[in-house]
Amino acid sequence: MKGKKQVTIDLSQLAKNLKSLRIEAKLSIYGVEAATGFSSDHIRQLERTDNQVNPNTKTLLAYSNLYNVSIDDLLKKDNIGIGKDLTVLSQFKNENIMNKEYFHNKNSLPDFLLSKVLPHPEMKKGLKISEIISIFSDYDLKSKAVSREMSRLVEKGIVVKEDKTGTGAVFHYKTKK
Repeated sequence: MKGKKQVTIDLSQLAKNLKSLRIEAKLSIYGVEAATGFSSDHIRQLERTDNQVNPNTKTLLAYSNLYNVSIDDLLKKDNIGIGKDLTVLSQFKNENIMNKEYFHNKNSLPDFLLSKVLPHPEMKKGLKISEIISIFSDYDLKSKAVSREMSRLVEKGIVVKEDKTGTGAVFHYKTKK
C-alpha cells in the first residue's frame, strides 16, 4: 500500500492570495465565513503570512469556487485576481445583500486619500490634518491614521509636507504641482 504524497504549500503566498481575493471581492471576514462555512478565526489564521496550518483540500476548493480561481493559482500565483465566472460569489452577494457586516462598502484609508482628498482643490494650497478631517466630516476619519497615511504619501513623493509655523508640530500637506 502506497502512502499519501505530501504536498508542500507556500503558506505565506496562500495567505497573501486569500486576503487580496477577499479584499478584491469586497468581502469582510464574516462574509467569507458565511460563504464558505469556515470560522472567522480559521479564515484570519489562513490570511496571516506567518500561518503554520496547512489547509485541506475542502478548504482550498471552497476558496477556489468562491473566487473562481484554480487551486494551483491560489497556492502559487503572485498578484492573483478573482476569476471571470463569479457565479458563486454573485449568488452569495445577491442572497446576502442586506447583511452589511459581510461586505466592505468603503475604500481603505490610502485609497480614500488618493481618490477623494488629493484631488480636492484645497490640496494645491495645502491643508492641515484637522482641515482634511473637517472637509470630509461625513467620513469617520481619525487624525493619527490620516497623519500616518499622509506621511507615507510624502515618503512616496506624492505629497509635500510643509512646516509653515516652524514649530514642527503642525504640518500642511499639499499635492505636488
